[in-house]
Amino acid sequence: MSSDNSSDFTPSTVPKTERCRLPVLPNCNIRFVSLPAELRPPSEFEPDVTRDDLVRVAPFERLPTGLVPMDYPLPPVLYNGFPITTDKIVAFLRYERKQLGKSSSDNGSYKLTESSIAYIEDNLSESVGCQVELRAAINAPDGYVISFRSNCFVPGKMPSVDPEHVENLRGILGVADDEPLKWYICRTNWYWRRFGKPFPL
Repeated sequence: MSSDNSSDFTPSTVPKTERCRLPVLPNCNIRFVSLPAELRPPSEFEPDVTRDDLVRVAPFERLPTGLVPMDYPLPPVLYNGFPITTDKIVAFLRYERKQLGKSSSDNGSYKLTESSIAYIEDNLSESVGCQVELRAAINAPDGYVISFRSNCFVPGKMPSVDPEHVENLRGILGVADDEPLKWYICRTNWYWRRFGKPFPL
């Protein structure tokens, strides 16, 4: 297996059928091994995909061990959501400390811990009207994405969201009215939550 960096590779200009190796995705050190076209994530560098595209994707959980991302404990999952910047995340954490009457001068207090992640998710979920999650996404511009908890692609289940909830989330995050939800490849996996393993942000 080659270890070249493929730094001059331009994925958006190469048809999927002609791709031999996927280059490193932004904001991560993960390289996908050479997969047959039918086993690759849909539009991995341009995450706008249709339901029909997703139906044809082989479930990540069922890929042979040699065909999953290297240096990765579990296969990733596709989530439908909006990107969120670290500045926006810090703003949520500053608000948390203010509500608790704590000083906001310590930048170390804005680290993403399990409690701060839970606080952000609980507040967003209450405001949006449904369960919302903060996830680390390997193809999001700033590395993170806000997604609806049930809005992911898993075998046998197609994601769906209430348009009203999408509008609410747009308003909270300051996303343009015409900006659609997009698919992101997330570092987190439902297995981690199911079996109580660490939330790997």
